[in-house]
Amino acid sequence: MSISDPNLRTEVMQQYEKVTLAGSFGDDYKATLDSIKSAAKQIMGDSLEGSASYEASQLTGIMQRNFAKDYKEGLRKFNGDGTRALQYATDILQRDKDAAIINKDPTARYYSVNGPANQKIFKNVKASQAKTAKRQAEIEQTVRETIGTIGVRALDTPGFLGTEEELKNLSDANRFGQVLVFTPQIKQAAKQLGISPLEAANAGIAAFNKYSATKIEPLYPDPSLQQINKARPETIKLFVDNPTLERIRRGSAEVYPGALQDPGNMRGAYRSVSTSYSGSSGQRAFIQTVRSVEGTGGSDGYNKVYGGAVVPQLTKMTLRELYDAIKLGGTDRLPARLGGGRIPFKKDKYNSSASGALQLMPGTLLGLIQRGRYKWTDIFSPETQDQMIIDLAMEGGINPDKMDLNQMTKAGNIWAGLTPRYGQTQRTANQSLAIYNQFLNRN
Repeated sequence: MSISDPNLRTEVMQQYEKVTLAGSFGDDYKATLDSIKSAAKQIMGDSLEGSASYEASQLTGIMQRNFAKDYKEGLRKFNGDGTRALQYATDILQRDKDAAIINKDPTARYYSVNGPANQKIFKNVKASQAKTAKRQAEIEQTVRETIGTIGVRALDTPGFLGTEEELKNLSDANRFGQVLVFTPQIKQAAKQLGISPLEAANAGIAAFNKYSATKIEPLYPDPSLQQINKARPETIKLFVDNPTLERIRRGSAEVYPGALQDPGNMRGAYRSVSTSYSGSSGQRAFIQTVRSVEGTGGSDGYNKVYGGAVVPQLTKMTLRELYDAIKLGGTDRLPARLGGGRIPFKKDKYNSSASGALQLMPGTLLGLIQRGRYKWTDIFSPETQDQMIIDLAMEGGINPDKMDLNQMTKAGNIWAGLTPRYGQTQRTANQSLAIYNQFLNRN
């Protein structure tokens, strides 16, 4: 049967649903979800909103999340015994419902009072949400300050992005196809550094694995079948209707954009990467490789900022002017001496301020200054940017003149486009090494 077979599709979705929901509500998850919904309706009772209202749906969602937490706690408490874990969570649900409806216990999870219009006001739910929001704000502030001080290297600190239990739960959820619930630390770090939450989570897992005998499996993107099923109908046909090698390659390029960056598909891009750096041929090849995978090839690359906009004034700014513009809470402004105006960084959920050929982040720039590599009065010229690439590489234990698989793997710790370490690309260290060798042969 091909992937387009409706029976196979139904079977896959059923299995996906079973694995996802059973992990939170037990094997008989449909009955469990029905009982939670029924309990929510009973708690809403004869309130203004009614048992079929939007507010009732919201309460059901809150109760589902709490049940899932209790069920997982039961699994840990009873060493993975699903039957006992389900009974444990069900007993808590019943107790909470009785406390709210019968006992009117002010400390109950779902205790409520009637508002002026007979609407339900769940005081403890609101208090818990407010407490969570406050704690989350404190966590996010800590992450902002730490990354603002030491840059991306903060992610190498074990426990910075989550506890062992939180990271292991993420890994387990990913392995079993469940919804990923990232910690506030991971979300904030991803937003601040302009990377995906999956990439940030993998950095946290790698930091834990570096110092622990027990290893946590990293997160991986969606399974291939799921990725293809979400593609356009025209793309799916490339895989299931006369799937020749060429058609599969074309389909893969659409489903997995990283395939377009495979060394075999990049020959046309090689010519657009500047070779002006005056160092050794190995250093020039390394710079060209970094710029190639970071999408900053060509003369415009030195003036590119996050989102792809080209800012001609960028290579005329001092490092102080650049840092003041791109740091956390920075101005985003070009200096008045260069005409003023704002740097058009792409504004999205990441709000990254990566700048130049090496997509320099403010924390990395600050580190280079503090270590005495550069002065604030230095100009962010193409020559400076190339030298920064080499300096960062050497600080990371990388010799651009003696690149091998191990060296390229190390380089992937600094530039996310070189290896899958941070989850930003599917490109392997071997593929990046092939790109490097292509450039080396041309220098």
